[in-house]
Amino acid sequence: MSKHTVIQLGSYLLLALAAPVTLATGNLSGVLGHKWLGDDWSHHDEQDSIGILLDVRPQSWPVSLAFDIFGTGNEKDDGAVGVTDYTAEAHIGLRKYCHLSEGLFTPYIGGGLALVYAEEEVRSDITVKYEDHGAGVWLGTGVQMNLSRQFKMGLDIRYSYADVNLASDERNGGGIHAGISLGYHW
Repeated sequence: MSKHTVIQLGSYLLLALAAPVTLATGNLSGVLGHKWLGDDWSHHDEQDSIGILLDVRPQSWPVSLAFDIFGTGNEKDDGAVGVTDYTAEAHIGLRKYCHLSEGLFTPYIGGGLALVYAEEEVRSDITVKYEDHGAGVWLGTGVQMNLSRQFKMGLDIRYSYADVNLASDERNGGGIHAGISLGYHW
């Protein structure tokens, strides 16, 4: 599964959800943040991230269906050698909001399936590119600050795990994500 396939999957999920939106409530947010991959990513154990958080809750359900997409990356040049690492993740699962009576903040928890694509490109005299994909899990929590009835600002923190193999090296393509979101509630 390439990074383009992960993005296409997310686009199809967004389109599939567009029809029943009038029968449901939901949230759509953009998120900017950071991802910590771990020690098995020696070149770039930290990456900047950008993502989209989407959840839809049919009116009779106690939980929302969550569809989140993240892209992360980092580039480093050390003289004659350059390394670019990139990951793309699609998180599909459930999200539960804890609505506090007339509160300014709305906390939530969630989890589900993580589909991860990872890529590493090493440049020296020649360029070698490694890529792989894997499936795993994600768990997350966060809080939204209610700016108005429709507009929200929040903090999202999550952990994802999915094995990927780059250059015969088994790694976790997920990691710890943290970001600030700005979104719309309907």
